[in-house]
Amino acid sequence: MSEPDWEFVDGEGRAGWHPSIAALWGYLRSRRPSGPPFRRADFDPVDVPRLLPRLWLFDVLRDPLDFRYRVVGTNITASMNVDPTGRKLSEFYADKRDVIAPVWARMETTVATRRASWRRGPAIATRHDTRDAIENVMLPFVDAAGEAEMLFGLSVIFRVDGTEY
Repeated sequence: MSEPDWEFVDGEGRAGWHPSIAALWGYLRSRRPSGPPFRRADFDPVDVPRLLPRLWLFDVLRDPLDFRYRVVGTNITASMNVDPTGRKLSEFYADKRDVIAPVWARMETTVATRRASWRRGPAIATRHDTRDAIENVMLPFVDAAGEAEMLFGLSVIFRVDGTEY
């Protein structure tokens, strides 16, 4: 198996992040100064309205492991040309399982380790040819027992011409 093209994130985050990702990380750190793992209660969408179009939230399903789209921001749905809210990732990409394998592996690792990760690189799970690159942060929201119950993140998606969705 090839090396992942993402990296774990702890503490203060990373220099050079897209401003929207840095803003979300800073907001979460302000709500929970001890740092990750974060809980769902650490996030209030009312506090970050300008970030909402780029946010996404998955429910973590178990036995078997899967991920259900709970919230998908409007910039993301525009880039996908469809709104997958309510659908399981395994069903939504049933015809592209090999293509999304790296995404699935990252999500599975996030659930298992309860650690946040960051990625900047080519768009992987594209359903049409206008998406070129993506930068995102993915983190678990943990329950009272410390288990990942949701995956949360922000994605900045770049078109082929370099503009952002």
